Amino acid sequence: MLAETAHMVGLKELRCAFKQFDCDGDGKITMDELKEGMKTLLGEKLKKGELEEILADIDLNKDGNIDFDGKRFGT
Repeated sequence: MLAETAHMVGLKELRCAFKQFDCDGDGKITMDELKEGMKTLLGEKLKKGELEEILADIDLNKDGNIDFDGKRFGT
């Protein structure tokens, strides 16, 4: 039970962070949204190559966006 609760708290925090980066609310974080979020939310101005590397690591279905779908995160 404790492990399940810890998982849900982490999932809730992930959802909150995702929504902050997803400026247009379409359920995807684009390269532009990632760039803007890194700058405004985290104070990090990253180069294009650095953003592409982050996106490549997180974009599991390789569609060029970061998706928060229930199947991948267990919701």
